Amino acid sequence: MKDTIASNDCTSNNPEFIPAEIPESDDYRLIVHENASLFLFRDGEELKPQIEQGNKLVFEYRYSKPVHPMMLDAGYTETILFEVNPELVNFLLTGTALEEANTLYGNLCFCPDAGYHFVKDGCIKGKKYGKNEWQVEMNIKAHGQTREFSKILSGRFKLTE
Repeated sequence: MKDTIASNDCTSNNPEFIPAEIPESDDYRLIVHENASLFLFRDGEELKPQIEQGNKLVFEYRYSKPVHPMMLDAGYTETILFEVNPELVNFLLTGTALEEANTLYGNLCFCPDAGYHFVKDGCIKGKKYGKNEWQVEMNIKAHGQTREFSKILSGRFKLTE
């Protein structure tokens, strides 16, 4: 097994690294897709990712806030996607490594700057535990046209069945 470690770890020994807590009443997933790849394409101006058959591990964070049935266009989903070499047991993605991993932040709602945005700032660190789990920490930023999106997260991602 190989390790990929870059400099500029923005999680360890960082007093500002305080992972977000996700309410148990909301819907969220921390999953790893095996033998997959991220395919990115544009639909007009809109960037769209698809998880397809491939030779990588694709990590998917998805958080959906429940929709009140009386509120039209009130749904909100936040997504983070990236891919890594399946031979790695540890990784730290920063700088150009974030781009090479096709790291995307999705702000999916009826709101300004909705859609997917490339993550270009911060870091994502992962360590494999056993056969089916990865501990992942991230401190990332993506930029829309009018606002900045940031996410600080620590969680266990599990392989899909």
